[in-house]
Amino acid sequence: MLRKLLILSLALSASLPVLAARDEKAIELKDGTTLIIQTDGRMRHVDGRGVRC
Repeated sequence: MLRKLLILSLALSASLPVLAARDEKAIELKDGTTLIIQTDGRMRHVDGRGVRC
C-alpha cells in the first residue's frame, strides 16, 4: 500500500512542471538563453541549462 502511494506521489510530482508550462511562452534568444513569459506577465531569463541568469 505504501509503495503504491509513493509511486503515485512521484508520478504526480513529475507531471506538475508539465502542467505549469502550459501557460508560458518561451522565446529562445541568439546568445543561447531563453526568455520565458508567463500569462500573468512575469518573466524569467534562463541559460541553456535552465539556470536563472
